[in-house]
Amino acid sequence: MLEVLDQEKGLALAETLTEASERLAAGEQVSGPAADRYRAAAAEFSDRYTGTYLGKRELRALVANPRLQVYEDPKAFLTCNHDAFTALCNPDRDRAGDSGRNTPDHSRCHPACANISRTDSQITALRTEVARIDAAADAGLDPYPSRPRTAAQEPTHRHHPPPRRPAAGRHRTCGATMNGPAAAAPGPRDSAALAQLVGEALAHAQGYAATEDAAEIRAITDAMVRLLIGAPLHSDGKLTVVSLAAEAGLRRNKLTHKHTGLKDLFYALVKARTPVPETLSDSARARAAKQQQDLARVRAERDDLRGQAQLLARIVHVLEIENSKLKETNAALEQQVVAHASVPDLTRRRRRP
Repeated sequence: MLEVLDQEKGLALAETLTEASERLAAGEQVSGPAADRYRAAAAEFSDRYTGTYLGKRELRALVANPRLQVYEDPKAFLTCNHDAFTALCNPDRDRAGDSGRNTPDHSRCHPACANISRTDSQITALRTEVARIDAAADAGLDPYPSRPRTAAQEPTHRHHPPPRRPAAGRHRTCGATMNGPAAAAPGPRDSAALAQLVGEALAHAQGYAATEDAAEIRAITDAMVRLLIGAPLHSDGKLTVVSLAAEAGLRRNKLTHKHTGLKDLFYALVKARTPVPETLSDSARARAAKQQQDLARVRAERDDLRGQAQLLARIVHVLEIENSKLKETNAALEQQVVAHASVPDLTRRRRRP
């Protein structure tokens, strides 16, 4: 199975690099921090693999070549020249090594990443999308709350702040940090509403993408809402990724490999449902300690009384057996007495003179 996946990955890389070579040959320009690596990868692929048969050996070599890791992201209108040590989509890039990610995480793609390059066609498509969002925001035809989300998408495409690493004690989900107080922890209904709102925003933002992706996002968010409000239809109702996939009618790898942002959002909402307990005062801690001691003492007395009751039950059982035996012995003796009384005592009779 892994061999088939490597072959599919190699074929995808070959297709991307072939298109890159054709674009550069047609005079298309490339910009971005990784533009030089994009051109170098296209040139190396063209020199080494153009006109050759790509078998298993060639595909393995292509996948293992770090200079040819070029991935297009049509949803973000960019090309990723992946380098695990500089990829902002990899939270463990400082410890990247043999065990690190060797493919980009498109759900965490950041416009400030040093691995990004854009061709003229991608820039044109991005400008077209920005114009579409501007027109939708100016028209004012979207119902609330779609209108604020549509207006908020334009600065997302135009500018993105530099990434920040989450501080200690915060939970990182979907590129954001959640560190709210216990009193602000959302309940099941609030979590379900947030999940539905995020799903609508993602489906609206990916309106230009494949219909299958939008349908999967809608199915996942609807399943999140049903699980968070405690009304499952197709699963056991547990707040796990396995139950979420079953509730959405999808395979689990759709959440663990494709829609990882929705998976992280689901974990964050589940965690936010349980408020963090407040710090107890010294007097409350003392009362709790005393209650624990009293509880331990009562439990010890209960165990002692339970042992004594079991001992008394055994004694009563033994006494009942002995009583039964005594009754049988007494009955046998009474029978012997009756039998002895029916026999005449000849020794007591007087002799005649």
